[in-house]
Amino acid sequence: MMFLFDLLNDNIDFSKLLSQVGFNFRNNGTRSRNLFVVPFYNTNCSSESFFPRVLTLANKIINQVDFLFMSSHVFKRNVYITLSSVNYL
Repeated sequence: MMFLFDLLNDNIDFSKLLSQVGFNFRNNGTRSRNLFVVPFYNTNCSSESFFPRVLTLANKIINQVDFLFMSSHVFKRNVYITLSSVNYL
């Protein structure tokens, strides 16, 4: 989560990887609040790699944390609290 946070907040200068992050702008008034588009992969090895897994997990906790407007310390604490309360850890 911290890697994605740092990537989105320009703490990591890796524009090629940042260009791979897809944002979902079409919510059409639904309760679905998925901010990130998780790409489809044909193989299990690719779909279970780091990047798709972190985007999927980020979509699950997007209602509890803010990737763009929190300080690093507050973000880290909120992610830990959120993940430990729903038994992701």
